[in-house]
Amino acid sequence: SPSPSPVVEAPKPAPVVSVVAAPAPPDLAKEPGPRPSAKSVDAVRDRLRKEFEPCLKLKPLPPAGIPWMVHFEFDAATGRPSVVELSRPFKGTIHGSCMLRAALDARVPPFDGTRWSIDLKFGP
Repeated sequence: SPSPSPVVEAPKPAPVVSVVAAPAPPDLAKEPGPRPSAKSVDAVRDRLRKEFEPCLKLKPLPPAGIPWMVHFEFDAATGRPSVVELSRPFKGTIHGSCMLRAALDARVPPFDGTRWSIDLKFGP
């Protein structure tokens, strides 16, 4: 009698992450100086905190109680990030991918100079 054929299961689809980008901020007035103001940086951090909330609820849940950093390099002429990098524990994870999408939409007012870097801390 013929041996039974092996059963091959189709791979399970990767989880789908749906992130609704927040509306773009209105055109921001240029700020004087070689970097955005502290008020502008605080506004970006606050906005990102809210936008990261759905990312932190994805399964499997991320480790609790670990702070993380998001490194930005902002272009002075546009106020948009030209580089965004996440630290551990989210670098290279589904949570991190979700956060990167939100972080790439971050914007500060244009400023003098060429670019400016900052590491923003999140978490506990």
